[in-house]
Amino acid sequence: MNKTQADAAARAVLEPGIRAQQEARRKRREQEFIEARRRQVGRFAFAGFGIGAALACFHFGDEYPLVVGSALMGSLAGTVLGWIVVWWRGRSRAA
Repeated sequence: MNKTQADAAARAVLEPGIRAQQEARRKRREQEFIEARRRQVGRFAFAGFGIGAALACFHFGDEYPLVVGSALMGSLAGTVLGWIVVWWRGRSRAA
C-alpha cells in the first residue's frame, strides 16, 4: 500500500467524524449568533423598562400601579425597538 492509498483509507475512516464535527461547529455558531441577537434585544428591553419606570415615577408620582404598568410598557416598547434594530442591522450587513 502506497502513501496515496493509505491517505485515502484514513480519510474514508475519518470522514464521517470530520463531517459531524463541522456540522456541530456550524450549529454552535448559529446558536451563538441567535443568543447574541437576543442579548441585544434584552439590553433594549432593560433600558426601556428603566426609562418607562423613571418617566412614570416623575410623571405619576406616588401612584404605584401606574409606575409598574409604565415600566412594563417601557420594557415592551424597548423589546419592539430592539427587534427592529437587530433586524435593521442584519439587513444592512446582508446587503
